[in-house]
Amino acid sequence: MPEARGVALFLGFMLALTAAAAERDAALRADSAALTQQPHRLVGTAEGRAAAAYVAKRLRAMGLDAVIEQEFPAAQMRVLRCEVEVRTAEGAARTLALLPMRANGIMPPVTPPGGLSGPLLHAGRGDPEDFGERRVAGAIVVLDYNCGRGWLRAFRQGALAVIFVPAERAEAWHCHASETTANLPRFYLPAGRSALPEGAIATIHSEIVWETAYGCNVFGYLRGSQPVFDLEKEEAIILATALDSYGEVPFASPGGRGAANIAVLLRL
Repeated sequence: MPEARGVALFLGFMLALTAAAAERDAALRADSAALTQQPHRLVGTAEGRAAAAYVAKRLRAMGLDAVIEQEFPAAQMRVLRCEVEVRTAEGAARTLALLPMRANGIMPPVTPPGGLSGPLLHAGRGDPEDFGERRVAGAIVVLDYNCGRGWLRAFRQGALAVIFVPAERAEAWHCHASETTANLPRFYLPAGRSALPEGAIATIHSEIVWETAYGCNVFGYLRGSQPVFDLEKEEAIILATALDSYGEVPFASPGGRGAANIAVLLRL
């Protein structure tokens, strides 16, 4: 029965395609998962070096003609201290770890040696109605991460510092830094708003320095079958993507989109 045989061949072909697609999808997911298991891939950090080592290992396992790891010097922030102490009216105190936001130009968010102290003021997204008639000068303002440029309004009114907290799914388009090299102390608290009661006195200590670090480029070479083209010289096709990650909260930016790009490049 030709028709039945044709249907069987077609179904077999489709099953083979589905299996191959599933295998590719599994490999892409595995590489993406491996590259996002750390909180970041910042240049010059242990997490960044681990990502480079993973990519180099994957390329070598493919049997490429050569795999080269090239170190290069870079400047990277090193956090010596970044925390907030919250003291309630009853006198109870607790210390919470903070994550620094990205630098303004080259200025990371730091505090004087004695820290910055002031009452906590919750201001939602930082819209004018969120502040109302309350006194902002001298306060530490707590804002939703998704606040657009509302954080600038807090500093314009004299806020000592801003602490961003998660309120919903973080949206990548929100910018929390300025190109101006100015010390506007901005931090992120993963624990959320409830850990920062309104009106409590908070003291922020942040000590961050720049230091020389070493990043790593990874190159994999695969010789072509016909490297000489129209120019009568050896030519190359270059496929490249960024290995490191960066974000508004640099030390909590696993770089999912970048990891997917690396996974696709490995697949190619």
